[in-house]
Amino acid sequence: MRKIYIDNVKGNELLAKSIYDSQGRILLAEGMTLRLNYISKLKEMGIVSLYIEDQFSKGIQEENFLSYSVRERSKQQFKMMLDKIKETQQFDITEVNHIVDQIMDEILYKKEVLIHVADILSYDEYTYSHSVNVCTLAIIMCKVLGYSVPRIKEVAIGALLHDLGKIFVPEEILNKKGPLTSEEFQKMKLHPQDGYQVLRGYSEMSAISKIIVLAHHERLDGSGYPSQLSGDKIHEVVRLVSICDVFDAMTSDRVYRKGIKTYEVIEYLISMSGQAFDVDIVQEFIKYIAVYPVGRGIILNTGEKGIVVKQNPHMPSRPVLRIFWNKKGEEITPYEIDMTKETTFFNDLLLRLFSIFARRNIGYLLKSSNKA
Repeated sequence: MRKIYIDNVKGNELLAKSIYDSQGRILLAEGMTLRLNYISKLKEMGIVSLYIEDQFSKGIQEENFLSYSVRERSKQQFKMMLDKIKETQQFDITEVNHIVDQIMDEILYKKEVLIHVADILSYDEYTYSHSVNVCTLAIIMCKVLGYSVPRIKEVAIGALLHDLGKIFVPEEILNKKGPLTSEEFQKMKLHPQDGYQVLRGYSEMSAISKIIVLAHHERLDGSGYPSQLSGDKIHEVVRLVSICDVFDAMTSDRVYRKGIKTYEVIEYLISMSGQAFDVDIVQEFIKYIAVYPVGRGIILNTGEKGIVVKQNPHMPSRPVLRIFWNKKGEEITPYEIDMTKETTFFNDLLLRLFSIFARRNIGYLLKSSNKA
């Protein structure tokens, strides 16, 4: 299977992955032949991409870091919980614990975890899916950084609830297709304090979880909000969750834009490390990102073209490729390349990423030595 944007669907493609509505009901089932009238309906719902299977992607399977069943169950439970909070301004901490526990149970006991960008969303699902994704990413990073299980749970709760305050933001602002006005943006920027206000009276919730909700938009250079905190005044767990938040937000498809390519988001995080984001956490984070997701097209330095068929968990920037076109652009009998074994093959984007990361690290080290 491979992911394509809905605008590129010509009709008669084979749907490789079922599409669901915000209630978990199947809209289009896996194996269906796509018709143009189906596509029009999906566009109206705000769905901008889907998975197909064709001669290029036959046999390629999506690799998830969280199973579909746990992801969907968590998303639906979280949606119900938010609806209750919006109505009553109160929530049951046991509901939060249940959602977090089921995600932790799946992530913590996996030997290898590689982060893939895979969600197909309609715009009204974004808030719920984003929160579950950020929670999952935060758990992965806490595991990588060697946090204790109790601390991981505190971070996971804060990550799940980080956008809680958005339930008070009008939907016309949350789902606006164009850029926000200055007034609308000011309303959006209130969501960290609004979420914190809901939680502050719950003594059974840790201070770590609450500070993540309040401070996840703070940045190292003081350019964030709501308190313009900078440097060491921003707790390490907040720095961690902010990176997870930005990564998922930028790579997700939205009703007003397509998701930004994974390697472009990584490039952004690297370029902003030491300025907005923690250098060390960014460096660890990108080690576990599938730079080129399964099913994504890629062009090699030789001019040959193909698609990613499998990841190498210990070297996610060098996946296994299936090559379909030679350097002249002629279609050829497909063959596979494992980029961890064929080291003369590379992609120009990798060199750019490494170059940017090197420059950022050098700048960070010089700045640190000057301060010392």
